[in-house]
Amino acid sequence: MFRVQREIRIDRPLREVVEVFEGVEGWCAWLSFMPRAHRIRGSLWEVGGIVSFTVKEGPIGLPFKVKIFEASPGKRVVWGSGTPGLKVRHGFEFHDDGGVARVVSWEEFRGPVSALLKLLGLPKRVDSVHERWLADLRTEVLHRANSRSAA
Repeated sequence: MFRVQREIRIDRPLREVVEVFEGVEGWCAWLSFMPRAHRIRGSLWEVGGIVSFTVKEGPIGLPFKVKIFEASPGKRVVWGSGTPGLKVRHGFEFHDDGGVARVVSWEEFRGPVSALLKLLGLPKRVDSVHERWLADLRTEVLHRANSRSAA
């Protein structure tokens, strides 16, 4: 088993951050490593919902189809997938720290296959994706805030 976790503070109200994050169909417009994303069933905040996206690392795009396992709208979402020998859970948690949003992104890999993935260096690559996801989220939130204030 291994777990990767990152967090970021965004100097904007939490509702603005959640508004950007929950628009799954728009992810590919602001996530630099995601050329495709869409909801298959339900919403991001609905247990049982299904989301599909592709993460592109270099020339390779890895498609994912994940199911929502936990959802508390605007506060927490956990999705996951798995195959025999491997269960993966990815969560996002949203916190209001006195008017500043704090977002935590974590991912857990469990099962016998996770040991092999750890030996192959997957934790470092997953950590890099989490770092980029949060940085891109902050960039998009601030871009939208600046666009609103310029209008």
